[in-house]
Amino acid sequence: MPKKIKNWVLKQEQAVNVKLVPSAKDTLAVLGLKPKKSFGQNFMVDEGVNLILTEAARSCGLLMPIVEIGAGTGSLTKHLVQISPLVHAIERDRDLVPILRESFKSQIEAKKLVIHEADGARFDLAQLLSAQEPGVLVGNLPYHLTSSIIILTLKNRALLRGAVFLVQKEVATRLIAHPDSKDYGFLTAVLGLAFNIELVADVNKNAFWPVPKIDSAIIKLTPHDRGISLVSNIENLLSFVRSIFQKRRKKLSTILSRQISKAELKDLEIDPDLRPENLSPRQFLLLFNYTEEKCQKGQK
Repeated sequence: MPKKIKNWVLKQEQAVNVKLVPSAKDTLAVLGLKPKKSFGQNFMVDEGVNLILTEAARSCGLLMPIVEIGAGTGSLTKHLVQISPLVHAIERDRDLVPILRESFKSQIEAKKLVIHEADGARFDLAQLLSAQEPGVLVGNLPYHLTSSIIILTLKNRALLRGAVFLVQKEVATRLIAHPDSKDYGFLTAVLGLAFNIELVADVNKNAFWPVPKIDSAIIKLTPHDRGISLVSNIENLLSFVRSIFQKRRKKLSTILSRQISKAELKDLEIDPDLRPENLSPRQFLLLFNYTEEKCQKGQK
């Protein structure tokens, strides 16, 4: 462990006589580091927001293991270890991992915290959680990784009691949108098959350092199976719904003309003149199951 990191943490502890985590801005400045644009790093500097995130995570289930994606310098981690018997903090920035390991040495030794140097968007959650011992996923998500992590959450739904994410406001607006809305899209439809999506709080851009260009919001995902557990191939479902939304200005009968006839759509009680944004998550699942069944019959 670099001596300058140890000295920096010790100095902060001595200042108030308690274990604390220095602010990301001060820590990086002392160590000669800067936020990495390639990682989309915008560090949370508002403790009030961290407390809201923590309470939202707690509300997903008491005494649940927590997996934090993008721990940074630990500003949220220090709160999560207070509400969970075990926190898995994932951080891919090799410059920040030593800071985490030094700042949380006592929690690591007490086996309340495990640091994973890895890419959260590609992490195998099954290494940490199971259907018998599910957990909560928490993270301040970089914009360019939001979709990947949302899909990761969907694929690992059986391992989760909930998820709490800090995302850009425009992403939150899309995720909580309802059918018949211009904001309703692919991610909203597929995520709605497995989770209830709730807006917890809006977050001003000045809560971050560096300050991003737009505001953010906290969303909470609570498991609610609407039939997705019966889907044998989730990748096929994602591809199916995504392909429909890629032609969102066209009528459903046109988009699916090679797969389903107008008469079949009517038999399914779906108006052929509807457009993708008019369909509920359940209707997407109904269409997917029907086309999959037709395909299987055709292959026999």
